[in-house]
Amino acid sequence: METTFSYYISQSRDINFRHSITHKSSTPLQIPAETHNLYELLYIKSTDGGKSFFTIDANIYNVESGDLILVRPHTLHRLTVNDLTKVPYERYVLQFSPELISAKDIDLENVFNTLFFKQNERFFIFNRETLEKTDVPRYFDEIANICKNENPHTLFYLISAVLQLSSALYSARSHKPQPSFSQKNVHVERIISYINKNIFTSLNLKTIADDLFLNQYYMSHLFSKHMGISLKKYINTIKIYKAKELIDKGESPTNVALHLGFEYYSTFFNAYRSIIGSKPTER
Repeated sequence: METTFSYYISQSRDINFRHSITHKSSTPLQIPAETHNLYELLYIKSTDGGKSFFTIDANIYNVESGDLILVRPHTLHRLTVNDLTKVPYERYVLQFSPELISAKDIDLENVFNTLFFKQNERFFIFNRETLEKTDVPRYFDEIANICKNENPHTLFYLISAVLQLSSALYSARSHKPQPSFSQKNVHVERIISYINKNIFTSLNLKTIADDLFLNQYYMSHLFSKHMGISLKKYINTIKIYKAKELIDKGESPTNVALHLGFEYYSTFFNAYRSIIGSKPTER
């Protein structure tokens, strides 16, 4: 059973927030993997530390109450709580686009990446001890209250809170410890790397399996078990978000569809509308 305390999604879908709790249960929580074009901040208020795991691409990390995970756009991730019998899973999830706080002559996405991510780094995990030295937890409560009392000025207040939260996180960056690493799946890592390198080709499961010297059924089953999402759906999702990125830069949807290996525009159109929620021609 889940209870949502506060929720907000902007009209343009460039900022989303949810404060919710999954109550104690005998059933484990298996959240399917997702990837999107937004930054994501997951602040875990409570969970069973020995039974909770966050998966980033091929890597799995132990997470505990008070941890915060910052994830870059287009990064495949999921959370699993294997035991809810003792502690409920309460979390704040904030997703936002750098375009939300864009300013003339300032590439805020580049600034944000420079401040928070080293080269090729795709996520940060801050632990409770680090965050307790900052105002980060307070800002999540503040954002929750803003969303709970929605009014015509909500978006303005949210942008202000996100900027203050980002500043508080940056102050905690230098104290960032190494995350508690659990395990890595080498085959999943190879699959994701292959897809990223060949995203502009007509990817299919047989070709991937052959090139990686894997059995196609084994490969598909392994990926789905590890990530909670089918490999085919993952490929489509990655391609569509790349398509949106190119279309937003001014490229035509038709050319983008061909460039990304879609044989039929109708297939691309339907996938785009299903994943993004709008037509490729809508900005």
